[in-house]
Amino acid sequence: MGVDTAPATVVICCRLPARITAAEFADWAQLARRSAAAVTWVAGSAELATIAPVLDGPGGPARIALEADGDLLGSRQALRRAITSARRMCVEVDSLVAAGGPSVPHRSLLVDEGIRVLCVDHFEQVSRGSRRPAPHGWPCRSLLWGLWEVAGAAKSTTGVLGRILSWRALRPLAPGTLSVLHVKADGVAHANRSRLERVLGMVTRRRTKAPLNVTRLADLPDLLAGGDQARTGSVLKAA
Repeated sequence: MGVDTAPATVVICCRLPARITAAEFADWAQLARRSAAAVTWVAGSAELATIAPVLDGPGGPARIALEADGDLLGSRQALRRAITSARRMCVEVDSLVAAGGPSVPHRSLLVDEGIRVLCVDHFEQVSRGSRRPAPHGWPCRSLLWGLWEVAGAAKSTTGVLGRILSWRALRPLAPGTLSVLHVKADGVAHANRSRLERVLGMVTRRRTKAPLNVTRLADLPDLLAGGDQARTGSVLKAA
């Protein structure tokens, strides 16, 4: 399957708001299940103790993407402690979201700690190039073996989606491309739930018009390696 016939791929990253309750998160998780769309839950260290009991299930630790600000990313010790603490709460952490577009000085530590995906607002300028090719339309790079970085699209500041998404989401989803949608998490929990519901509804409507692959942030390395060709085709054919 070539790029012209491969479906567009979308990752929905939903940042959980501060002080969300276990009951509220359980409702959010049920909303995602009803839509049959994979959602990457993004949480800071403070929210993990609340949501971990809801995430944990018979299949083993559930996956989340840990959010890290500049202070956390800038400290090897604090970053290692945050990842270890999350895993002790029966949460599998193999992806990380950098909040606010800070620099990432400790990529090698992320690899050592088993982080496979780093999501950033935009790519910072570095001297080295990507060690592995990414397909056209996939904003990804791999500066170190074992770690893929993915960047969001340009910010949207107007319109309805500008109020519920961190990134522009209504641009045409061309076949074979990747878009990462970040659902904002400000204000009260019920407002954020409404935002998530609207994004899931948008994805459902797009599915009725064209093939669309909705996947989790942590699954991107397998897709980039061609490990899910039945759904996406070998995306590296487009590299």
